[in-house]
Amino acid sequence: YDRIDLLVNNAGVISPLFQLSEDGYELTVAVNHLAPFLLTNLLLDRLRASAQTNRMARIVTVASQAHRGARLNIAALTRPQDWTPLSAYGRSKLCNVLFT
Repeated sequence: YDRIDLLVNNAGVISPLFQLSEDGYELTVAVNHLAPFLLTNLLLDRLRASAQTNRMARIVTVASQAHRGARLNIAALTRPQDWTPLSAYGRSKLCNVLFT
């Protein structure tokens, strides 16, 4: 395709166990935030070019109210300290909100 007018980032997983992605990040954050972050950055030039022709390119990132109680602990992105499935999910959605 020669243009992208809309990118919707809507990744969501709650891993029941602490797992690391192939890149060494906690799996929930890797899937819910890092993957959409990477995809957005890889498509940014195409989105900008599309916006120049019709001024309508948009990026939508779906988050969750679970972000409200989350704390951004960088160490928790790679280590199981104080890890629970819901804390990881909330942290991933907080990353979405901060990215947006």
